[in-house]
Amino acid sequence: MKNCRSISAVFAITALLTACSNNENEPSAFENRNPLKITANIPRSRAVNNDWQQNDAIGLVLFDAGTTNPCDGKVNYCYVTADGSGTFNAKDDASKAYLPTGSKSTDLLAYYPQTSAVTPNNLIVPVDVTTQTNLPAIDLMVADKVTGLTAQNSTASLSFSHKLCKLVLKVQKDDSSADVDLSNATAVIKGTKTKASWNLANAELSQSGDAADIALSMTPDGTQSTAIVLPTDAGSGVSITLTTKNGSAFTASLDPSLALVAGTVNTYTMTLHRYSAAITATITPWQTGVETGGTSTLDVVSGGNVVLPADTEGQFYVYTVDGANLGLYNWNKTTLSATTPIYWEQLSEAAHTFGATFVPTVPVVAGSNFEKDYLISIANNVSFGGMVKFEMKHAMADFAIMLTSKNAEGDVTTSNLFTEAELKAATVTFVSSMESKFDSNKGSLSFVASVPVRTITLPLNDASQIKFRCMIAPQTITSLVITLGGKTYTFKKDLELKAGNTNTLTLNILKSTTGLDVTLAGWSNTELGNASVGIDD
Repeated sequence: MKNCRSISAVFAITALLTACSNNENEPSAFENRNPLKITANIPRSRAVNNDWQQNDAIGLVLFDAGTTNPCDGKVNYCYVTADGSGTFNAKDDASKAYLPTGSKSTDLLAYYPQTSAVTPNNLIVPVDVTTQTNLPAIDLMVADKVTGLTAQNSTASLSFSHKLCKLVLKVQKDDSSADVDLSNATAVIKGTKTKASWNLANAELSQSGDAADIALSMTPDGTQSTAIVLPTDAGSGVSITLTTKNGSAFTASLDPSLALVAGTVNTYTMTLHRYSAAITATITPWQTGVETGGTSTLDVVSGGNVVLPADTEGQFYVYTVDGANLGLYNWNKTTLSATTPIYWEQLSEAAHTFGATFVPTVPVVAGSNFEKDYLISIANNVSFGGMVKFEMKHAMADFAIMLTSKNAEGDVTTSNLFTEAELKAATVTFVSSMESKFDSNKGSLSFVASVPVRTITLPLNDASQIKFRCMIAPQTITSLVITLGGKTYTFKKDLELKAGNTNTLTLNILKSTTGLDVTLAGWSNTELGNASVGIDD
């Protein structure tokens, strides 16, 4: 590859493979077996253009399932795309990889560029960015591990991600430096280290040595350069010095609050003043996507803007609004992994509108009848092959009841007050006329009338605030029933529970003929006032 890029790769492992040994001295063991076949695709929205080049090579490592033990003691199978088409084949017979026999499973890792330094006793990929003349040779990319591969489950889909940083330097002049000749200028970046290693076993990058100068390869007109550098913490003193062919030097420092983060494109615009220089910076993630043709996944995971709860696992459904296509992904509180991805090849070569629904995995509370905290996306129209990005919003209404029992300021009466323990033991219910309906075959969420209507019991969610809380379909309820100390209190008022809102109702309950003082708060800045309600005797 002539330039660096982000990759979505699909690895097709031919079914009924029967061994993981790769020993050249055992040719009979593989006579009736099919070797691993690979097709890798360069995304359309990659950071720098150019597809795979002839003889690009990736390294593969097969581990015994759930371990970091190389399968059959061999690693680093070399697969090459000889014609640059993205179809990879073993470099030679000794490099062919096979799956184990029977039900035995393996895990698969892949990395680029392939290096002979990886051995069964040294699962380390060396990294050295000192020389910037061949960027693909230093553009370390690693695919997420694929687990549970067997002869019966022999298809693996791998998506590579960049583990280093890309730096794009753009040089411009202001009025004071308009006559500066930039042709054949040179540039050096200071403040970053140049050597590191990637551990395939634990997926960690370790840097070594001290920071060293890196000479950047400038365009002939001296206005731009692209480099691959190691991730660097904020405040490391990163600077760039540009030197013109007549010896004039301009040095600008990176804002100390900015870091060079793995997998990002860092664009530095260096503006030259007659006697100084200044840098402005923008940082964007390396995007992934697809090219038409070949086999490629619709990337809604690594490249899209998907924000999901960090405290809840669940399933993420992606669908086309015409209902013809559905993809399923699992959310483990930090990342998405594809169970049944959508492929661009499934779709016509036209713009498509996508939707998404997040269904949290939560335990069912017996007798509660309340809803899950579903998240839904805003409709997203995407041209064919483009990046699908989702912004999620809450589909349900968050409804909370807070109970208090206190007199007006200055009133020292206590006989009319409920204790904290009594308030916590209260039962709070209301009648719901609407409910959610999730269609797992389409991945979409809708709201329908409850037939018959349902009685919702709010559980005690926060004992410290005596807060009863539930998720409920957006609707207007007409009354609440609170059972406390053997008495029943009814609060009658139309309350609109809006989607995406935290709707909090504070009820102050006294042992008196008035029975129930009510204060409503936190309703999207809508003031619904106060009320008093009698005991239902």
